[in-house]
Amino acid sequence: MGTISLIVESYRNGLAFVFSTSCSECQMQIAFPTSSRVGGQACGTRWECNLTAVWGQMTTGGGHSSLTDSLSVLGVPTMGKKAFVATEKILGRCWKETMEQSMLKVDVFLCEISQHLQLAVFSNSHWLSLPPLE
Repeated sequence: MGTISLIVESYRNGLAFVFSTSCSECQMQIAFPTSSRVGGQACGTRWECNLTAVWGQMTTGGGHSSLTDSLSVLGVPTMGKKAFVATEKILGRCWKETMEQSMLKVDVFLCEISQHLQLAVFSNSHWLSLPPLE
C-alpha cells in the first residue's frame, strides 16, 4: 500500500492555494484547493476567499494595507496589491451593474405610479387603484 505525500503548493492566487498530493505507489496526483471558485456573468469566475476578503475591506472602508495587517498578525500569507485592486475593480463593476438593474426596476415602477396618478387627477378620482408594491 502506497503513502500519500504533499508535493508542493502548485498554485497560488491571492489567498487561494491549490496543493498537490501524490501516491507513492500509483503516482496519481490529486489537487486540493483551499477555496471554492464562484462566478457570475458580471464577475467571471473567481476564488471565493479573494472575493470575500476584498468585499469585507470595501464594506468597512479598509483597503489592501488593512487586509495585510490583519492577515500578518494571524501569520496568513496575504494577497498582493495588484490582485487586491483587480478584485476590487471586479466587485465595483458587479455592484454598479446590480445597482443599475435595481434602479431600472424602480424607474419602471415609478413610471407606472405616475401614469396612475395622472389618470386619477385627470378623471378627478383620487381613489383610483395604484399598482401593488412589490
